[in-house]
Amino acid sequence: MAKVEINIINKKTITPPMVPPLEKFSSVLDKPSRTRTSGNRATQTPNDFLITTELVEWAAKQSIKINLDLETEKFLNHHRAKNSKFSCWQSAWRNWMLRAEAYAEEKKLRQPPPPVNSNQLDWDDTSWRLDLGL
Repeated sequence: MAKVEINIINKKTITPPMVPPLEKFSSVLDKPSRTRTSGNRATQTPNDFLITTELVEWAAKQSIKINLDLETEKFLNHHRAKNSKFSCWQSAWRNWMLRAEAYAEEKKLRQPPPPVNSNQLDWDDTSWRLDLGL
């Protein structure tokens, strides 16, 4: 039978890995990150967000027929309440408007037909009973 060796490690003999002093990395730590600059940082909802002429022209080009002022107010209220952060608020606004237009179209499709004028109804018609098997 083969002899099995078991290595028992004494915790007192283990040395922690060597950590170099921070002075060697001070030049690296002081540099700004290459991946994020202050130009593309996400910010909270701006207090002075305005619908520019470019945004209005974009909405016209996209055939957006909803009320831009009302939807912009909804957009800003929603993102202020959620404390949302975006790097480009104009892009977020455009996405909101595209979705709002799509929701408005869906809502039109889901609405029931307008009520029939009760003067045109034949109140004596009981043919509907045949559908029930009566």
